[in-house]
Amino acid sequence: MMALPLVHAACSDPAGAKVDWYLCVKNNETFRDGQVLSESNLKSVSLNRAQLRFADLSGSNLSGAHISEANLIGANLRGANLAGAILIDTVLYAADLTGADLRGAKLIRTNLINAKLTNADLTGARWADGNQFCGKNSIGICRLSSSNK
Repeated sequence: MMALPLVHAACSDPAGAKVDWYLCVKNNETFRDGQVLSESNLKSVSLNRAQLRFADLSGSNLSGAHISEANLIGANLRGANLAGAILIDTVLYAADLTGADLRGAKLIRTNLINAKLTNADLTGARWADGNQFCGKNSIGICRLSSSNK
């Protein structure tokens, strides 16, 4: 099967799979429940206070994204790239982060209750209060680095 190219969209274009919103500001946006944004380029996007309940962000690039006070309850982030992303006071309750890349991400006061982190790479992620770092081999669970102890 031939892979489809990314759809190049302006920041004002409607949401959809494979959309390219690189560097876009989507603060205070309310997306419909279950919005499909799979395999999208959301690198360095700003999603502060965005409503993305049950959104499908699987396989999307959210590296370097700024996501604070956002609602991603039940979101599908399987295989998403969140490396270096900043998530502050964000709700990821029951989100699926299976196989997600969270290396170096900041997960400050982020609600991960019932989130699925199977095979997610948390190496170097800043955790909880922002003063704890996940050490090497933090796959599926944050193994605090020795500098935290």
